[in-house]
Amino acid sequence: MFISKVLQALLFKFFRLGFCVYVYGKKELYARGHQAMRYGERVLYSRRYQGGGYKKRALYARRYQGGYGKRALRATPLHALLLMLCLCTQPFDEADSFTFSVADVGQGLAQFGVKDGRAVLWDMGLPNQYSAWRGVYEKLGKPDIVSIVISHSDADHLGGLQYLDHSIKWNGVVAVSPFEDTVKIRAAAGVWASRVRFEIYAKGDTMRTLSDVEIICLWPPKEIELDLPLDGSLRNRYSLVFSLRHGHCRGLITSDIDSTAMMTIAAQSGYGLASQILVAPHHGSAGSVNQLFFSYTSARTAVISCARQNNYGHPSQEMLNHLIIGGTDLLFTYLDGTITFVSNGHYWSNNID
Repeated sequence: MFISKVLQALLFKFFRLGFCVYVYGKKELYARGHQAMRYGERVLYSRRYQGGGYKKRALYARRYQGGYGKRALRATPLHALLLMLCLCTQPFDEADSFTFSVADVGQGLAQFGVKDGRAVLWDMGLPNQYSAWRGVYEKLGKPDIVSIVISHSDADHLGGLQYLDHSIKWNGVVAVSPFEDTVKIRAAAGVWASRVRFEIYAKGDTMRTLSDVEIICLWPPKEIELDLPLDGSLRNRYSLVFSLRHGHCRGLITSDIDSTAMMTIAAQSGYGLASQILVAPHHGSAGSVNQLFFSYTSARTAVISCARQNNYGHPSQEMLNHLIIGGTDLLFTYLDGTITFVSNGHYWSNNID
């Protein structure tokens, strides 16, 4: 069974990488060659003193595209065979999938990670958005909640906790940082207050509550000394950050960290931040922008959770500019609704409400 799954995965990977090159090879050849020509001409006219060098570069680019097209054509028989094999087999078992959702909860944040009927939640959104949160929970099949992570105790992350009733399948575990105000969180837990059990997470800790999914805490560090309780800006700076890892699929949850925290995390984690999915920090705030952090992350898709009309100017143009320049696709909860990604361990697929 294991060998069969590995073979299916390899065949499917070769098909996606190879057959798609064949199908789109000619289009890529013409499109990239045309772009290279336009690039060479544009620079030639705007920087005449460097014209010769850029003309050569454009020429080399066009020649490369020609080789690219020939390679795609030569691969035709192999890719046709792979296509037939993939069509005759089921590449992946749906039971092995991991679902990650960013809920549309207005100017707040709520995220779900679901695997095999069990769920880890990151934040609960605003109190007035509980019905939206509940709708996402039910749509995901009412999984057993094995942990609710409260990244920090601001109302837009904590608020929905007070409305949880006993119809919710939850064991009472709340994950927090070492610097969090647990008295405040327990008081906000409504009918669950007496049953809440706190687990502490800091940089280097791993949550092993979902099978085959590593949930690694990247921030905050354990060794720093802070005066408690933290004020608003420090609560944001030292809010919890997690890397989600399911096979080759990566996601990064950043809560409300600011640019100072982002710089430190980037320096400490480096390429360990690499993720296909990024939940943008602090709802897209201008105070949570760091190019080094975004460069190491190299996300294909960033999700920004905020309300259509808010008093904070979220998402900021500065955040959008940095993500777009890095080639990241943007999704917004206020435009796209609840955004759900499904990992099969090899790649993410996404579903937008």
